[in-house]
Amino acid sequence: SRAAVGRVPVLTVRAAAFAACGLGIGLWVTCGRWLPGTAQARPQVQVQRANPTQTQDQPKPTGCQAALAAGVSAFEEELVQWVGAIKGGQLMQNFGKVSAAAEQKALSAFLKSAEKEEVGTCGSQRAEMLTLVHQQTWACFLAQRKLAEEYIALTLSERLLQAMTRRGARLRVQEKIDMLREAVDDYKELVDNLLPVWTPDDAIGKLTLEQDEASRRLGALQFRIEESGPGQALAAAWDRKSAQRAMGKRAHGLSVSFDPALHVMIRPEGLGNLQVFSSGSIGPPNSPAQVDIGILNDGSIADVYREHPVPALFAMQPAVKVNVNLR
Repeated sequence: SRAAVGRVPVLTVRAAAFAACGLGIGLWVTCGRWLPGTAQARPQVQVQRANPTQTQDQPKPTGCQAALAAGVSAFEEELVQWVGAIKGGQLMQNFGKVSAAAEQKALSAFLKSAEKEEVGTCGSQRAEMLTLVHQQTWACFLAQRKLAEEYIALTLSERLLQAMTRRGARLRVQEKIDMLREAVDDYKELVDNLLPVWTPDDAIGKLTLEQDEASRRLGALQFRIEESGPGQALAAAWDRKSAQRAMGKRAHGLSVSFDPALHVMIRPEGLGNLQVFSSGSIGPPNSPAQVDIGILNDGSIADVYREHPVPALFAMQPAVKVNVNLR
């Protein structure tokens, strides 16, 4: 009856789940039959010893009480493993079969002890033992069902984020709905495997209602996946990559642009021993004009190639700068 368990990371069932599956030899139920609750409520069971004043010096139980103690002891050998799995956040995917085997083990130990004591069937003690077994088993089932929902929610979140990572963008609505349906089906199948075989008919309606609530919670998870921390981190990474592609993208072909320019020349009298040239931009930053200024004191030197032998003191000439880029 060993449980096949799978590790579920980041689960929150801790001490409350341990209280739900309390153990002790010869425990008696004081709160009646356990009824199923929602997965959000931590299941708890209140138990106490059959005889709190009993000491180790008192004789061991005999007859039907010995059979009851033997059956409870055999059941608690399995209960210890269940409690350890719940405390460690482990999901027992075949809990239904495991709990049935544990119950059969307790019955076998009960009948063997009753036969040894020669006390008959011990019907009331057998019913008492089965009540305890069912109560503890149902409490552990509720804790396992909570683990199952958290496991499916974690799996769904990882699948959505992985699909978003592969695409590099948000998923389409239909894609998210398909993943949600698959997750809900997995959850229902997992809960069916966790469910004890003796589940009472009056609990089926509550279980169905809780499954509907779990489906709505999973739906809300997939709907808000982009708003989650990992989803926002992916969106920020996509924006950075898009900006990098836009900056690295270059146009191909021939491009021509025109920039206005102005040449200014000042030529005072002299023999050309002073030459000053400067270049700069004027105008608005988005459309600057280049201005070139030159000062040359060669006004005393005759220019034989011109109609007027003396050069003009001030000359200004507009121009256009042509920029040709080939990429």
